[in-house]
Amino acid sequence: DQFWIDEECKYDIAVMYGISHWWFQRQRFYIDRHTSEGDRSTIRTYMRILSIVRIEVFSMYWYDYMKKIVLRRADINEHVIAKLDFKYLYPSDFEDLYPLNLQGHLNHLPPKYKKILTTIVNQWTRQLVIRQRVEDFQLGIESYQTQLNLTKPQWDATG
Repeated sequence: DQFWIDEECKYDIAVMYGISHWWFQRQRFYIDRHTSEGDRSTIRTYMRILSIVRIEVFSMYWYDYMKKIVLRRADINEHVIAKLDFKYLYPSDFEDLYPLNLQGHLNHLPPKYKKILTTIVNQWTRQLVIRQRVEDFQLGIESYQTQLNLTKPQWDATG
């Protein structure tokens, strides 16, 4: 009459991400991209991006991924932003990158790299707009609730 199972259960992180049906190498690639720690101090938000010097790209599973961006910022030095640090970029960085493409300052890049950078900037811009709209909506709900005064009354009128 044994109530407990003696077998060890292994924790599978791929199940948590919902990718357990993918190949092992693809699982590793996805998990490494999403759980990696970068260095926030390498991203300087107070300096504008003046130009993009070069982009390094690698292809895997029929997709192209950015490995590194080399930027020239307002201090005229080149700054390298590795793939681990992309998630630490700020909205102001994308506000600087978007006009560079529109004004034709990326014409020195190969067309394939230019397309990859344009796609990434557009995706991030779309994500930032959606995030801002959600925050505005949440603030609108909070202000509406304070206008309605949904607090519980302090007195009892039964008497």
